[in-house]
Amino acid sequence: MIKNDHNKIVHIHGINFTSREIDIIACLLHINGRKRIAEILNISPRTVEVHIKNILKKTSKSCQEDIKDFVATADERNLIHKHYSQLLLKKIFLTQLAKISSQLKDQNITCYIETLDIENSRRIAEYLRMAGIITINTPNTANKYYQLTILNKQQLLVLSQKNNQHMQKKLFLCTNKELRDKFLDQYTDYNVIDCFHADQIYSAVN
Repeated sequence: MIKNDHNKIVHIHGINFTSREIDIIACLLHINGRKRIAEILNISPRTVEVHIKNILKKTSKSCQEDIKDFVATADERNLIHKHYSQLLLKKIFLTQLAKISSQLKDQNITCYIETLDIENSRRIAEYLRMAGIITINTPNTANKYYQLTILNKQQLLVLSQKNNQHMQKKLFLCTNKELRDKFLDQYTDYNVIDCFHADQIYSAVN
């Protein structure tokens, strides 16, 4: 679901870079200062410095301006610029999660994630944990809980309107516009979160 464009960038001008080096390069195109880059990537300035030295060595360049010129003529330049925007969105997203966590302190909010996609389930569970929300593996009939269903074609076909007295609120997360539209044509009593693109899942917490 939430996948950045650096996953598509494996080299620039035929030179291979690690995913973290791509992060650093994207930042170098837009901002100055190791500390600012470190804040965006949530790493230490020292780590940023080490990566920059490796990038300069790989590219046979001597400074940040040389890196900008190096990327300016690369086929991957648009992806790299877009990746920087996604890094900023992610930083804002994680900051919002921390704020939500402080607001929900001691409320013991519980959520059950319904999905067949294990990778997405783990990722969303981690985001919920960072927001101070407890996730459960199976519906808990002993306590109230929220249910978040990641909608797919199979679930749309078998979706039941059966009520669960223990379920406070049912939310549907849609990563596909066509599925979202079909769902809304059939059901009107549920809340839907649109996450067709990375920036939508980030903005969903605002």
